[in-house]
Formats: sequence, structure tokens, C-alpha cells
Amino acid sequence: QQQQRFVADASHELRAPITSIRCNLDLLAKSPDLPPEEAQAALADAQAEANRMGRLVGDLLTLARSDASRQSKQSQAIAVANGYKNRNEEKRQVDLDSLLLEVFRQYQPAQENGIDDARQQGPRLLLQHITPASVLGDADQLKQVLVALLDNALKYTPYEGTISLSLTTDERFAIVKVSDTGIGISPDDLPHIFERFYRADRTRSRDRGGSGLGLAIVQSIVQEHQGTIEVESTPGRGSTFTLSLPLAPIYFK
Repeated sequence: QQQQRFVADASHELRAPITSIRCNLDLLAKSPDLPPEEAQAALADAQAEANRMGRLVGDLLTLARSDASRQSKQSQAIAVANGYKNRNEEKRQVDLDSLLLEVFRQYQPAQENGIDDARQQGPRLLLQHITPASVLGDADQLKQVLVALLDNALKYTPYEGTISLSLTTDERFAIVKVSDTGIGISPDDLPHIFERFYRADRTRSRDRGGSGLGLAIVQSIVQEHQGTIEVESTPGRGSTFTLSLPLAPIYFK
């Protein structure tokens, strides 16, 4: 039933950009004498919707791969429990502190140098505390998680706001916090924020290019790494996402 709902939601989300592209192309095909500025606007709308559809398809493929990987690991765990060796499990040590600094620097230099990049203008970014920490996993996927959390904070934090990043450790976990002073999340929306295709504000999310899959992908990747992702939020004051990942064995105390 959950899979059927996912397919139905995906079909619904894809239908909107396809309809918009078709309407704009029909307008261009049936109106050869359309003023240049109107024709250019129709082409721009079609291109924007095509880009949005491309992002959505990419997100769907990411979720499908993550689901397949999780099912494979569950099968491997059963095999190991039954006495078979797990030959396919490949875990690499990832320096989470270096990865977090790399992501931070992708955004910070442009703000400091005044580069005209919409993605990198806006709220002030701060590194509060970074503790060296290594985890086992896929560096590209973990970077995708960090970028998604930072992008999400940037989307919903006003220009004069602040976004802070930190990395600490306890006895067994590396803990990343992404905090912002943005619009926050209502108590009614908070329990659903990691659901696939869920948007707290559908119109505003779509205007910002959201597919409703970003945080679902984050949670899926984190769970694949045996970690957890939680959020605390106060409407009008901001949100804090807390990512916890098991430390590599060398860091266990």
C-alpha cells in the first residue's frame, strides 16, 4: 500500500511539469506570430518546468537506489545470521569533519567575496564547533545529506538571518547540528517533515524549487548509515536538524 501511494504521488508530481511544458509548446506551435517577449517567456517557463522535472526524476532515482540498498543489506544481515559471510559489504572510513568543512566552504567564500550567486547569497553562515570525527559509509552520500540540510536552511531563512553548523561527538556517535533562524515549522507539520512528497507549504516549497523529497532522501541515506535524523523547530524562530552517525570503531571510548 505504501509503494502504491508513492507511485501515485510520483505520478501526480510529474504530471504538473509535463502539463505546463505541453501547454507552453502548444502555445508556441499554434501562435507563430506571437510577440518575441511572449515567446521567450513561454520558452523560459517550459525550460524551468523541464529542469524541475529533471530534479524530481533524479530524486526519485536516489530514493529507489537507497531503498534497494537497504533491502540488500537486510538480506545480507539475514544471511550473516544464518552463517553466511557478507562479501558485498564495503564500508569506508569518512572524515566527517573534513566533509563538513568542504561543504561549508562551498558556500562561505562567495558570501565573503560578494559573488553574485543566488545560491550563495543570503543568511550568514557560521561554524560553531568542529570536533574531529570519522564514520563508516559513503562520502558522496553523506555530502549529499549535508548539502541538502544546508540548502534547506538557506531556502527558509531570511537574508538577515543566521545558519550555524557544528560537529561534536559522544561515546559512540558523531553529531552534526544545522541550526537556522528561519521561518520554522509548525507543530502540525513537524511529525510529517521527513515523509515523501510532504510540503509544509506546497506553494512556497514549489516556488523555491522543492520536490518534497529532499528531507525524505536525507532520512533514507542516514538510516542506510545506521544513523538518525531529528528536528526541533519553533515557528518564527527557526529550526535545528540533528544528525547522529555511529563513529568508526577507532573513535569508540
